[in-house]
Amino acid sequence: MASLLASIGACLLCINLWVLLSNMELLRSPVNTFPSVKYIACFTAALSFAFSNGYWGNAIAAKGGIYVFQIILELSLLLFFQTAVFKEKIGLFEFYFLMFLFFVGCLNHWPSQVLLIPAFFLFFIFQIRHFPKLTPHASLKITATCLTLLFTTLSVYLYLPLRAHLYPVLNFDAPYTWDRLKRSIFRCDYTKTEIMSSRSAMFLHELSQKSIYISQQLFSEFYIFAYFFMLIGVFLLNKTNKKLTLFFVVLLLTIILTNLFYLQVSQIEFWHMDDHLLSSNWILGMLMGIGIHTFFNLFASFKRPNIKKILQTTSLILFLSVILLTFAQNFSVNNQKDEFLYYGYGVTALKSLPKNSLYFAESDYDCFSTLYLKTVLNKRPDVHLLLSLFIDKPYERTLILKTDSTLLNCTPNETKNSVLFDLIKNNYKSHPIYCTFANVGFADLYLKNFKEMRLVPSGILTQVIQPKESITSGSLHKTLKSFWDEYLEIECENPSPNQGLLRQACASPFLNAALYEKLHGNLTNWDWYYSKAVNLISEPSWLAQTWFARAEGDALFGNKLEAEKCYQIAAYYFAQFGQLQNAQVALEKAKVLSLTS
Repeated sequence: MASLLASIGACLLCINLWVLLSNMELLRSPVNTFPSVKYIACFTAALSFAFSNGYWGNAIAAKGGIYVFQIILELSLLLFFQTAVFKEKIGLFEFYFLMFLFFVGCLNHWPSQVLLIPAFFLFFIFQIRHFPKLTPHASLKITATCLTLLFTTLSVYLYLPLRAHLYPVLNFDAPYTWDRLKRSIFRCDYTKTEIMSSRSAMFLHELSQKSIYISQQLFSEFYIFAYFFMLIGVFLLNKTNKKLTLFFVVLLLTIILTNLFYLQVSQIEFWHMDDHLLSSNWILGMLMGIGIHTFFNLFASFKRPNIKKILQTTSLILFLSVILLTFAQNFSVNNQKDEFLYYGYGVTALKSLPKNSLYFAESDYDCFSTLYLKTVLNKRPDVHLLLSLFIDKPYERTLILKTDSTLLNCTPNETKNSVLFDLIKNNYKSHPIYCTFANVGFADLYLKNFKEMRLVPSGILTQVIQPKESITSGSLHKTLKSFWDEYLEIECENPSPNQGLLRQACASPFLNAALYEKLHGNLTNWDWYYSKAVNLISEPSWLAQTWFARAEGDALFGNKLEAEKCYQIAAYYFAQFGQLQNAQVALEKAKVLSLTS
């Protein structure tokens, strides 16, 4: 569906550009033009837009359908809007349809849709003097119609409480009460992670890093040649219609500045901004098409036909090369041919679980990969899958009692314990209990207050052991080697940061195995575990800590030369991340080893 929608979006950009260029040609009729130049400009811009990095990436992801559909709505809105701009007037039906499209966009993904408001508002200010004077009756009728359209569109939100009340497998926020419906619609749970002011101490540092990322992202969506045509497009559009130029520029600046100053994400999660920057792609695509149209027509007035033909052919090759070069530039990031790690992770996780296990997953990749195998392919129906990320929410106990009443025997009014505590307390005798990582949500919700619990690596997961329970962990090396050989070594190391997150997370089972076996005096595979882990980690801070831990182990085992090298590598990554004090400590340790070896 995402791919189909993305194809429609590319066609809509082509239609929008055709309408825009047609209107521009009417306004500049004395200028000589080639008859086929519009076809070339629209074809080049539409395909280049389709192969731009962010748009292509969303076209091949299920969740990307949300953002691609938003682009379709924006381009549909633009189609009616630009027609009204060139006519200098708008019909009542067109006005109502524009309002309807705007409301549908708010329904689909309002954080993206509200970015259109400053550009539309500014246009409205410039046009207000051209609006006809309305009688009170006409004003009341238009207002009532717009409100009817608004409430009719918003009524689709009623699907949320109706569906939530059937207790589906995925029931985020459980919006079947008014308060939770309101919180779900307004994304209240995301305010701490989206508003940068909540982390004022890190504001300037993150602002600097985000500025670099956003600029790199914008200038890597298309091949470098394309930006030359975009500049030409801005100048010509401004010469033809200043109001539409202002609309495009204000919208582009709003998108950039909102991502820069509003969205709060850590460096490893900067890829979240790609979705929110997506609207800039169609703006750049439109400007590129105008630039190509202008550039090609520069040769229309040439008197010598031979030179004109050579220039025309050369330009055509250049335009088509922009499509091919944009495709080649973004192909490696969006190539999914060898990406099977999500499936492989879910399969290996299920293999790590004995019968009737409780499995506390921590985030999207480990929860949804397992959930897909369980619900779509009907694998391991005996496993009880729970998401630690939401399990402390006040509605989770009710949801579990409704969907799997065997796991809990107390209602919200009968206990003051956390849901996680009661789940473990009620099930540890009858169900083996596992988590993905003990250092993420599971630690915050349970192990922080119940430190007597013990943990044992099992497969690629971690088993929770009761204080007096004794258990012998199986062969960690055999399982992890099989996981590496089957899914990690031969899988495409995609340069996309989103794809790289799961590979990085896969380092944890190898590090946990190294530490666990080291504690039990087994150093046979210690170096192998660490060598695999550091190949998977891309975040400098975590990579630095991992190399430092490996150096400490090498020093402890008497491998001085290996330890010295690892300390130096750790210092490099600490310095790269700006942790100069830690880098100095690592270098001092390397220096001591160098003097004693």
